[in-house]
Amino acid sequence: MTHTEFIKANFIVLAEVDNAILFDAYGEICCEINGKQFDCSSVEEFYELVEFFGDETFEE
Repeated sequence: MTHTEFIKANFIVLAEVDNAILFDAYGEICCEINGKQFDCSSVEEFYELVEFFGDETFEE
């Protein structure tokens, strides 16, 4: 089971695109884009973050 599959099976998914997911984990909104966590408080903000960071790989 992948990390994303685990999230989908155990939490409420609020929004999702190919490389990002926004979900509610025990009352806390969590956002991951390309495996990196971001502070995010709404679906609208999620899509703004995806638009800005969606192509980043975050490799150093």
